[in-house]
Amino acid sequence: MNLSSSIALVPSQSSTYDPNDRLASDTYDNNGNTTAANGNSYAYDFENRLTSLNGSSVRYVYDGDGNRVAKTVGGVTTNYLVDTNNPTGYAQVVDELQTGTVVRSFTYGHDLISQRVNGGSLSFYQYDGHGSVRLLTNASGAITDAYDYDAFGNLIYRSGTTPNDYLYCGEQFDANLGFYYLRARYMNPSSGRFWTMDSFGGESTDPTSLHKYLYASGDPLNRFDPSGRFSIAEEVAALDIGSIVSNLATLMIKGALWGAAYGAGEAYFKGEDVVEGTIKGAKWGALLGPLGAIRILQPFLVSAGLALGAKSVYDAYRDEEYGLALFRGIFFVAAAREVITSGTPSLNTGEVGVYRSINPETGEVQYVGITKSFEARAAAHLREKGIEIEEIEHLQNLSRDDARSVEQVLIEYYGLGKNQGTLLNKINSIAPSNPKYADMLRRGNEILQQAGFPWE
Repeated sequence: MNLSSSIALVPSQSSTYDPNDRLASDTYDNNGNTTAANGNSYAYDFENRLTSLNGSSVRYVYDGDGNRVAKTVGGVTTNYLVDTNNPTGYAQVVDELQTGTVVRSFTYGHDLISQRVNGGSLSFYQYDGHGSVRLLTNASGAITDAYDYDAFGNLIYRSGTTPNDYLYCGEQFDANLGFYYLRARYMNPSSGRFWTMDSFGGESTDPTSLHKYLYASGDPLNRFDPSGRFSIAEEVAALDIGSIVSNLATLMIKGALWGAAYGAGEAYFKGEDVVEGTIKGAKWGALLGPLGAIRILQPFLVSAGLALGAKSVYDAYRDEEYGLALFRGIFFVAAAREVITSGTPSLNTGEVGVYRSINPETGEVQYVGITKSFEARAAAHLREKGIEIEEIEHLQNLSRDDARSVEQVLIEYYGLGKNQGTLLNKINSIAPSNPKYADMLRRGNEILQQAGFPWE
């Protein structure tokens, strides 16, 4: 080791902003979309979706739900077959096609598992605890590609030549733009900023959430934003079970740990064979890696004690002591449920449900509301407004306060018509002047996240 060697410092960089958090060096339209920066020009549609780069050199097409379904570069169009009903909870590309031929296909579990390019061999994705792709492996388990990133997803190291666009946080990188496609918006990793303005107003008690362009509330080590609308905290701190993931074996062990714990508890509470559930869960976890298990078990990961409990399940499984794994797994999940029950108010505590109306022509949400009698309210809306409504899954039997909290978050998200939003609603459910406004918004966000609300 040469002790006299040195590493060059990262050059300093300064930026100037206007009162709306926009870079003074860039140009924006009236909706807060970046239209010119660094010698490039950008165009958008009426929904503020990026449609082209530098005139017609790169073009994008979206479906009625806002999912990107086509990209044209140099006259070659790639169509994306998007699956909106998959275990990840977000719209995902399952096939890429050119002139009607599948050129790349993807398989998903709770994360992206594998890809096949031009009908060739499979590549399997291996993740770190933040969900970023660190390795690609072949069917034999050999490493073919490796990646390293800085905090905001800039690629600082890459080995291997396998075509792959899924990198930081497991999201799709667009090489033509130099941005990550995060569904509602594109994120520029060079600046740690989104390229268009956030439609969500943020929470007054969380100042960073009020910033219109900042990615992951400026905390990319502990948060991620797969929807492009608001950041989510990863409960990685609860993984007090080992050092940083450094190789594939460790990654698979961590995945097996969580899978075993989950499989044992789930089988027990379903009245199924717990030993078999433990083994199946461990195999599943080893395949998907720890992040897949983290996202399923996110409500469980609330203390280091639970992480250690899960480790004890894995220790027994590793030693092939399946009876002990059974015993420990049951107590782990029971303890986790106790923490959840005592730490998080139950959702099903009332008689009020949340509903919405979707415009059949545009696919946009045009009304949100709450009611004790869905049938009566549906008839009234059809009679008085000529619109049909639908119950929102997992948002029924709420207390009135919880239902109002959810309703207000959705109003903030979609926007009142008088504020250039899509809703026919005339007023807020909770006035911003209400002293409980911020707390109720926070509660509404918690409920929507627990319910797995589809923000797309």
